[in-house]
Amino acid sequence: MYIKVAEAIREMGGGDQGHQKYIGARQRPSGRWVAEIKDSLQKVRLWLRTFDSAEEAARAYDHAARTLRRMLGQTLNCLIHLVVILTIFHRFLLRKCAKQKSLKTLLVPLNASCSIAKALVF
Repeated sequence: MYIKVAEAIREMGGGDQGHQKYIGARQRPSGRWVAEIKDSLQKVRLWLRTFDSAEEAARAYDHAARTLRRMLGQTLNCLIHLVVILTIFHRFLLRKCAKQKSLKTLLVPLNASCSIAKALVF
């Protein structure tokens, strides 16, 4: 037995009566609807546009959400690839330093005494 959240809120006496609530759309005192989305990377709320209906504002929010997620996905994928490359490179440095020096250099992989680490310090 599942109850819709909006129906449960109305039954408890809360929420806006008669209006369906859309994520990313809010009604202004003038009666028009505003579409906004929160950009989690920059921690800001982005104003998209003002609309005459809640449905239009919700559609604008959905489009912006898909666009932001696609951009975020590309950014995260790029970062994941970078982390993988750096991890492989770090393991390579550990092996090279271990061959050149003792176990102490292995525990401190970017030790200044390791010639490979010196060459790669930017």
